[in-house]
Amino acid sequence: RQRRVPGGGHHRHHPDLHEAQLPHPADRRPSPDGAGGVPDRPFGTSGTGPRRSPQGCDPGGCGNGSPDKHPSARGGGLSGPERALRRSPEAADGGSMIVSVAQYGCNLKCPFCQNYDISQDSRETGRLPIEGLYNLLKSKNRRSVAFTYTEPLMWYEYILDFGKKYSDEIDIVLVTNGTVNENPLKNIIPYIRAVNVDLKSFNEDYYKKELHGDLDAVKKSIMLFYQNNVHIEITHLLIPEKTDNLDEFKSMTDFIASVSNEIPFHISRYFPNYKYTLSPTPIEKMKEFYDEASSKLKYVYLGNVSENDFENTLCPKCKFLLIERNNYSVVSKLKTPFCPECNEKINIIL
Repeated sequence: RQRRVPGGGHHRHHPDLHEAQLPHPADRRPSPDGAGGVPDRPFGTSGTGPRRSPQGCDPGGCGNGSPDKHPSARGGGLSGPERALRRSPEAADGGSMIVSVAQYGCNLKCPFCQNYDISQDSRETGRLPIEGLYNLLKSKNRRSVAFTYTEPLMWYEYILDFGKKYSDEIDIVLVTNGTVNENPLKNIIPYIRAVNVDLKSFNEDYYKKELHGDLDAVKKSIMLFYQNNVHIEITHLLIPEKTDNLDEFKSMTDFIASVSNEIPFHISRYFPNYKYTLSPTPIEKMKEFYDEASSKLKYVYLGNVSENDFENTLCPKCKFLLIERNNYSVVSKLKTPFCPECNEKINIIL
């Protein structure tokens, strides 16, 4: 089956995702009864942590961020993954938990990848059948799982099999680079609850030469997720001299707004990692790009910055504080998907 799978990986295990860890691949022996159709790909570590969402969600996915803080993930209502999935989609009350899992491998070659040791490397591992993952979730009383850290669609068959069997009970979140062909994506979309897509650049040459990817494929994936009612959030890593061209960024936000100006958009601050040694993105540049994006999009967030105001969710109409985030603490004032101050409809999953 021909397919282009999403890849990328720019974040480490969420600092708050540590309650339940699957055995390290090296500690496991291959299982003869692996999930149907899943090749012997490594199954990485996992953990659980507060479900948040930038508006809703934020399960972290690929990309780069400071070593101690997930680049995208905010919470306060299932609004999208790495903030949106902003670490994994999350609940508006900030109290539910999600399990995050990963395997080795990626279909991109991002030179800034924070998870390069698992996205660009592999080692001997065993397999965890889909029944084993389900049993882990049930034992922890969890109702959602985020496939993240590396490129989840590299193990497309595993997620598809899990979704077909368990998506009625378990919400599935993807943190992906969106580099996947249309037909396979259409097949798996019915089982996906929320997604965070890493839109790494809006320059086709950069995608091809630096990342070995395809910008057009990512744009199509974003549109397909949205058109099929999957809660979607988008994350962009702002890298000095690489992805901080203002004209290209304006084209990117124009594109997102053309799909929907209600898609939560996370701008993450870059830190040196892997093959990139450029200095961290200046805070002033982060704010400049935040203002530009906010002129077109209703829900914009900054990741990997110390000022918590850029992590909060405000009503796009009256600017009432709807969800306050302070590191991993989330306080939501939403009881319904409407602003309690002006009754504006809020694009969030409660």
